[in-house]
Amino acid sequence: MTDFKDIHFMRYDDLPDVSLYVDQLLDTLEDMLKPFEILSDKKLLTKSMVNNYVKLNLVSPPEKKRYGKKQLAQLMAIALFKQVFSIEEIELLFKIQSLHYETAIAYDYLMQELENALSFEFLDGKALPLHASRETEQTKLVRAMTLALASKLFVQSQLE
Repeated sequence: MTDFKDIHFMRYDDLPDVSLYVDQLLDTLEDMLKPFEILSDKKLLTKSMVNNYVKLNLVSPPEKKRYGKKQLAQLMAIALFKQVFSIEEIELLFKIQSLHYETAIAYDYLMQELENALSFEFLDGKALPLHASRETEQTKLVRAMTLALASKLFVQSQLE
């Protein structure tokens, strides 16, 4: 079982900075999402899911059938949060975040808050420090999203 209390996610600048075909993209995401296999006995992302997310404008369309860092970040967030939220809710959450933050900033903050939430659930239950430069409705929303996912992971890990 994954040790969620010490998990660390790649930050936006550390994501592969190459254009990937969909199969390469899925392989990369599968490696990144390996700790979350506990969430589902099915693949968290498939080729048809990626195509649907592009059609729904949840993910930026590929350029010449190649996906980049931005799409990788978008798909990572979708794959994680679709475990606790509907696609419609994720779409709305993305819209709210994109109004206030660039993809890199939003992704890095999301991953930082997810690390904190997992540490909170799996380690000590102590109050979480706020990592945003200021607390806003958007930062509270991200905190709530990550806590929902971390709580689900904790419950599922206890049921195994």
